[in-house]
Amino acid sequence: MNSTHGGKAAGIARKGRERGRTLSGFIEKPAIVFLIAVFTFFLASSLSPADIHWPADGTPVCTADDGQFDSRITSDGSGVAIITWADERGSDSDIYAQRLDSFGATQWADSGVEICTAFYDQRYPQIASDESGGAIITWEDERAADDDIYDIYAQRVDSSGAAEWAADGEILCTASDDQHNPRITSDGANGAIIAWKDYRGGFFDAYAQHINNPSPTVTGAVPDTGTNDGEIDVTITGSSFMKGAEALLFRFGMPAPPPIYAYNVEVQSSTEIACTFDLSGAEVGSWSLAVENPDAQSHEKPGCFEILEQYVGPEPPVEPAKSTTWYLAEGYTCGEFDTWVLVQNPGEEDATVTLDFQLPLGATADPYVFDLPTDTRRSVPLDTLPGLSDTDISTKVSAKKPVVAERTVYFEYDGKSGGHDSVGYTL
Repeated sequence: MNSTHGGKAAGIARKGRERGRTLSGFIEKPAIVFLIAVFTFFLASSLSPADIHWPADGTPVCTADDGQFDSRITSDGSGVAIITWADERGSDSDIYAQRLDSFGATQWADSGVEICTAFYDQRYPQIASDESGGAIITWEDERAADDDIYDIYAQRVDSSGAAEWAADGEILCTASDDQHNPRITSDGANGAIIAWKDYRGGFFDAYAQHINNPSPTVTGAVPDTGTNDGEIDVTITGSSFMKGAEALLFRFGMPAPPPIYAYNVEVQSSTEIACTFDLSGAEVGSWSLAVENPDAQSHEKPGCFEILEQYVGPEPPVEPAKSTTWYLAEGYTCGEFDTWVLVQNPGEEDATVTLDFQLPLGATADPYVFDLPTDTRRSVPLDTLPGLSDTDISTKVSAKKPVVAERTVYFEYDGKSGGHDSVGYTL
């Protein structure tokens, strides 16, 4: 079968011969030399050496014993590279991987993390970004140990190097006879499409498979309670969390309250998410917790978070009202009635206190003056002061510093005993 491109090239040459001239017949040789010289000058003036960022001769990725070979590389799009290779440090060929930052420094375990160390050989790895900071790696695998028969396996690692799928990889194909030389590309939705050559039919055919992350699973939250008076930092535990995942609290009802979306969401690993919820004013009760990955797969754990009523503690102690003038309208010292004036100085300075008295029918009594040191109190029995026995009394309390004043009365009357108290009035 003739090649289309080959046919076109032959036709052009034939037309040139039929016309009796070649390309050199159209352009004089000195002109050709001039054009080559100009083109060479243009290349020399426009090209520049590559900009080498890491150490000369390269940075080591793995220098473990024995051989490392068939390395492949992918980028996460942020200057970070993930490299995989076949590794003979053990008794067979295994698959390892390593992550390098933009400075070429290794980010995972020394000499790489294990992707697959199953029995017999694993070889020819291929890799694609999972678009979440990790990668999906595929390889051909001899673990079945059936006369050098190879199958196709795959594994996903997160940004920390932790495997996210089954130990030593997920099976993609274990059909009869050989499967070889897998190739991989991202599906653009955090998964991958993998193709390989396959001998199950007695000669090699091409097969392919689509693989993606399993649905996330939410197992709990720490803490799992919070009050509806502000923000709370929560760690969500589970599996198969992907970079870019969202978290929310929701509950059913008639009507259902609006969901509470987490912010400051950081996917620490495939098993842990750190985030913050604002519970201000949220409905009290049990709420379900859900996580949704960027590929729209989600999972919820019903009723695993409890929102409580804002705690209202005891009222703070009320500082006594203070004044330099108090009025105590009631007092009685007749018979078995005793009246007391009580004055407190809660201030930080000593006070001088004066008690002035009002009596019935214009009667008078001398003022009573005393000093009241800071942070002390004094009870004055009015019955014992000159001119105040057997009378009704009103008292005015004056001080040079703010004080607190009240009046108490105790009595024995008609076979009954008792008393009462009245806080003074101040202007």
